[in-house]
Amino acid sequence: TTMPSSASLEESVARQKQFALNKPVNNNLLDQDMLSLAQKNNCLSCHGLKNKILGPSFNEVAAKYKSDDGASVALVIKIKEGTSGSWGNLAMPPQASVRDVDVKKLVNWILKGN
Repeated sequence: TTMPSSASLEESVARQKQFALNKPVNNNLLDQDMLSLAQKNNCLSCHGLKNKILGPSFNEVAAKYKSDDGASVALVIKIKEGTSGSWGNLAMPPQASVRDVDVKKLVNWILKGN
């Protein structure tokens, strides 16, 4: 077999990119991915999607920070470093072992509401 020319390879890549840009986002898959990420990092041990467990539900967090433009950055810091007093007397321990990129993804997903 012969290798395709670099021009035809570039055309194929360009077509795939265009297809990806026009393809609608499947939010159900995104939500499933984020739910899996939250489970993997034990977020759901303390936080429910719609109900408080030990800490606030993700929906309560989204509602509290709905109008806060700096919420994303603030929540990433709170998750990574831990916090207390934001939701009562129970402290949230630092989640330093969770990758920064995963914390950012989770925060953005939480803030959009479920």
